[in-house]
Amino acid sequence: MLPNPLTAIGTFMLGASAGSLVAFSKYRGIICQLRNTLECSPVNAPEKIDPKRFCGLKALIVTGDAEMGRIFSHLFWEIQVETQQCASEAEAIGELLSQKFEALVLDMDELSGCAQIVQNLQRTRPNQNVVVFAVASDARAKSNASVLSNPIIIERPFVPSEIRDLIKTLHGRMLRDRLAYFRLALDLPVSIRRESGILLQCTMLNLSQSGMAVSTPSAFHNGEKLNIVFVIPNSSVFVCGDGTVIWDDNHGKAGILFRCTSSSVQERLFEWLHDQFFMHVETGTEAETPKELAAGV
Repeated sequence: MLPNPLTAIGTFMLGASAGSLVAFSKYRGIICQLRNTLECSPVNAPEKIDPKRFCGLKALIVTGDAEMGRIFSHLFWEIQVETQQCASEAEAIGELLSQKFEALVLDMDELSGCAQIVQNLQRTRPNQNVVVFAVASDARAKSNASVLSNPIIIERPFVPSEIRDLIKTLHGRMLRDRLAYFRLALDLPVSIRRESGILLQCTMLNLSQSGMAVSTPSAFHNGEKLNIVFVIPNSSVFVCGDGTVIWDDNHGKAGILFRCTSSSVQERLFEWLHDQFFMHVETGTEAETPKELAAGV
């Protein structure tokens, strides 16, 4: 005889919620205080999200060949990737140190110092995973390209339709790379409990997949463990998690690595950030500088 459906569902829900109760009890005090804070705020207060903290994808084209620059610029433009062009290794290194790019096109046929560009790529965190297109037509150029990490080799004479297919195939990888460094600017209340048990009411300045920057009334010390609670904007989802301080400027700002205690809430938070990311890509607003990226997590 089959069990009563309502009894089966109730049993399943009771078991699934048992683990959540443990995490909830740990953060219950923080949640209650945060809820009280939110209930005292105006109900219809808009979320302050600054759209000028991010832009669409970027590609750097390094060549002295005007025709090559024109072809690649047009093909990237077709998928709404902004391009910049320079003709020397030194100029390319300067751009890579000052901006975040998702694609790099190197004219290995014409440039002899690409090894220096590669060495600087390995030292610049925002551009370590950039997609590299190496234009290498002869044995010497292809040998030079071998020092790169998984380059996409393209030969002269150019066949635009083939290059277009390559760029479109790698577009998803470029988006994932940019999402990993996406910092969403926010003005959001966040409750933080220190190791000493002191509860601080702070303000979140930006949020990424791995952490956040906050404005805090009290300085933290590097490596300090924290309990963190906040609400996903325009939702009723309370995010509870554990954080580790990775920097504090001693002027009221700090960076915190963060991870949700609930995998389902973590997934919900990632989905929300994913939606915000594509909204910013579509609007094509300004990018954060590497200094601002370093101030995030």
